[in-house]
Amino acid sequence: MSSVLSCRQVSKSYRDGDHQVEVLQGLDLEIQKQEQVAIVGSSGSGKSTLLHILGTLDKPTSGELHINGTNVFSLNQTKLADFRNTSLGFIYQFHHLLMEFTALENVAIPLLIRGESVEHASEKAKDLLVRVGLGHRLTHRPSEMSGGERQRVSIARAVITSPALVLADEPTGNLDGHSASEVYGLLCEINQEFDTAIIVVTHDLRLAGKLDKCYQLVEGKLGVMG
Repeated sequence: MSSVLSCRQVSKSYRDGDHQVEVLQGLDLEIQKQEQVAIVGSSGSGKSTLLHILGTLDKPTSGELHINGTNVFSLNQTKLADFRNTSLGFIYQFHHLLMEFTALENVAIPLLIRGESVEHASEKAKDLLVRVGLGHRLTHRPSEMSGGERQRVSIARAVITSPALVLADEPTGNLDGHSASEVYGLLCEINQEFDTAIIVVTHDLRLAGKLDKCYQLVEGKLGVMG
């Protein structure tokens, strides 16, 4: 297997008045192609901060992050945004869908941002929504769908660009047991069919235990569980 993500000695700190707060301390992390990895930790442990850095949405105070061999924080803002659009997919606990748009439009947006035609983006979005069991919901808006359906739209949107890495922030956090199982099943299918690695930040230890590896973030440091 080839490395998709390589995180080396990543630290993150900030000033709080006269105090220096160390959120992350010298983290190392290696993710391989098609690998499923969970990161768990208590509230305030820095999980969201780490996920934002791994997703190139925030910069570390020190350290390096390589994704598919690219030193991402050496890129300027324009190139980094392009890299994020082509190489990364995001799934959020609260979906972050655009409420005024249909399921089809929400899923097509990453391709439209890339500059692809409406026809091509819509066709691919339709195929993915059918794939996740929402072929009957193409023209429905998020307010007309259940939590589990909205999360499936979010998953389709995350993989429409065929990213090397999908980052999921509490993807089952607001779902009932049945919907959570469906989301986990979809993540596994995405992992294989789209040839992508997946990082899941979660409080759900049952979900974390099903993945290939589980890391725990404690006092800014990352360690392997189990």
